[in-house]
Amino acid sequence: MSQYLIEPYVRDTSTEPTYTFAEVQYGRIVSINKHWVPLNEYYKFFEANCLFIDITGVLIDGEPPAVGDVVNTDESGYKIIHSKKNLTNDEIKNRTIEILKLTRNVKELEPIMYNNILFDADKDSLNRMDKARKLLEDNNQPYILWTTADNNRVEVSVEDFKGINTAIAMRSNDLHIRYNVLKQYILELDEKYISLVPLIDWDWDIEQDLDNRLFIEFPDLYEIVNQHPKTEEEIFDNIDSEQGE
Repeated sequence: MSQYLIEPYVRDTSTEPTYTFAEVQYGRIVSINKHWVPLNEYYKFFEANCLFIDITGVLIDGEPPAVGDVVNTDESGYKIIHSKKNLTNDEIKNRTIEILKLTRNVKELEPIMYNNILFDADKDSLNRMDKARKLLEDNNQPYILWTTADNNRVEVSVEDFKGINTAIAMRSNDLHIRYNVLKQYILELDEKYISLVPLIDWDWDIEQDLDNRLFIEFPDLYEIVNQHPKTEEEIFDNIDSEQGE
């Protein structure tokens, strides 16, 4: 039997890597890797569901992207929301608003419940629903078998597709209203509450007493931005009275 000696390939590491890639998971950069091969070659080392973006030479306000930065997508491609160490008040507000926008976009693609059945509602699923609905209408069929978001098979009619579309449209409208309410709330927030802005998420209570929240989250800062300190007993007395109303 003939044998062949295959010498292992050794990369020349005497020079610095040419490319910089960011690994993205759940809408955030989780690692940054430097390499000698372009992105299309780099992908071959990983499973198909991994997501990397090329950030070679990318600077945001003079700083490179970092682990923890939020990554959003739109029609033009990927958009990185960079977490600088020293942000201005406007930058803090705008970054939180961008994160809320990302949350809204994700929620718009979540499965939706209709008649106690969970249907996929991402863009591809909506396109398939539209085609299936037209198929039923064009061929005068009563229903089509449809695979639900939890992998069940159900009969879906034209009226069902209309109902699902209505539910999705109503949810989308509610999400956009909620986003704009939070956006306006953040933009109008007094600067003394700026330390609370990064804490604002989709479920943030815009009616809450921010002095109470500031005292609980940042008691030392509360004493600085207010003329007199507030005792813990006073804070929780206010919270109890608000809950009793």
